[in-house]
Amino acid sequence: MRRMAAVRYQGLACPVPLGYPQPMTSPRPEAPPLVSNPLRGIGWMCVAVAVFAVQDTTSKSATVIFGLPVLQVVAMRFIVNAVINAIYLGPHNVPKLLRSARPGMQLFRGGVMSLSTLLNFTALKYLRMDQTIAITFLTPLLVALLAGPLLGEWVGWRRMVAIVVGFIGVAIVVRPDIGGVHWAMSLSIAATLCYALYNITTRYMAPLDSAAVMQFYTPLGGTLLFGPTIFFVWETPATFGASSALPSAPRFTATRSSAPRSRIGPVPGGGV
Repeated sequence: MRRMAAVRYQGLACPVPLGYPQPMTSPRPEAPPLVSNPLRGIGWMCVAVAVFAVQDTTSKSATVIFGLPVLQVVAMRFIVNAVINAIYLGPHNVPKLLRSARPGMQLFRGGVMSLSTLLNFTALKYLRMDQTIAITFLTPLLVALLAGPLLGEWVGWRRMVAIVVGFIGVAIVVRPDIGGVHWAMSLSIAATLCYALYNITTRYMAPLDSAAVMQFYTPLGGTLLFGPTIFFVWETPATFGASSALPSAPRFTATRSSAPRSRIGPVPGGGV
């Protein structure tokens, strides 16, 4: 009878006969524990919404008033964001920040965020800002519906009623009468779908990666996707006002790691 040896396998002591191949496990990247702090998360989200409102305003000025290409504005937004993040987080920390538990998911997350930005900035050329922001308020409804089956964060009926009331407010603002719906509203709705997916993937990755890693990957995905386009569409800004509309502030990823997605989902409505 073979002698038995106790080995550790996924945290359990399992007897395995000597001479047999020993089980091999790859250590899972350690991530800081997810701390639930709804008030802190809501506070960061309010700050982020204010920053987004400023970004939308400056982006509309860059494309409509100064006539810069939308692709150029989007590419510069993420390139400058990536540079600011690298400087703020420390250039010597870049190799460490690239070590994600799921780098492919992180790049996908940054990609859908950049796609949402492109669609939103294009819609802003043809729609009023209050219309695009109102359509963006569909995000809490989509996130609340998806957070249950995808994340296990189910929304109670009271919050769902509040979100539906907000959706009715969106319909009032947009006023979708027959023949009066501008085609650019479809771009804004598509941007909202991408942004909802970004929120879901952010919450999914929050327990796996630190906020610094997630903040670093967000502009990186957009830079890789749209950065090369500036060589084909670049137009030198004529004034300082146009150039000041290109950069953007870093993302407040700590928002999603401080509170459940279903709790902070309604906050972006403050952007209206």
